[in-house]
Amino acid sequence: MFRKIATILTLLLLLTLGTARLCTAQKLPEPTLAKGSSLPTTLTTTLWKGLPVVEVRLQGTRQTEFFVLSTGMGVGAIHPETAQKHQLPQTTEQVPLNLLSSTLQAPAVSTKSLFLNGAWVEGVTLGVFDVASELSSRATSTQEAPTGW
Repeated sequence: MFRKIATILTLLLLLTLGTARLCTAQKLPEPTLAKGSSLPTTLTTTLWKGLPVVEVRLQGTRQTEFFVLSTGMGVGAIHPETAQKHQLPQTTEQVPLNLLSSTLQAPAVSTKSLFLNGAWVEGVTLGVFDVASELSSRATSTQEAPTGW
């Protein structure tokens, strides 16, 4: 049962990361699973403010970032400081982020790779946006907030 849930979570995350190209008039690169990735994989989740969070690594680094599993946004989002820290190249595209009852346009960045416990996903497009600050007016709640959604 646990393996089924973990596999479903993996598929949901891959679908979320891949939907950016469907949400914009301009064709964005489709994420692909890198050779050597092992599926199915098990994702360990923790909770932040009641939201499921997974550990990811960007650009082949060993540094862990925390991303909320959020399937309703239409495209993944990354905090501006995290995008800069990992030197993610900004594209000329804007991606739509569905947030609460509105859709926001955010600059897009592209990752060479995103690692999820055994699975390397290449060519993921993310919107650069501080989701936690948008969702909460309390500054203290965003200090420990996940850096990706």
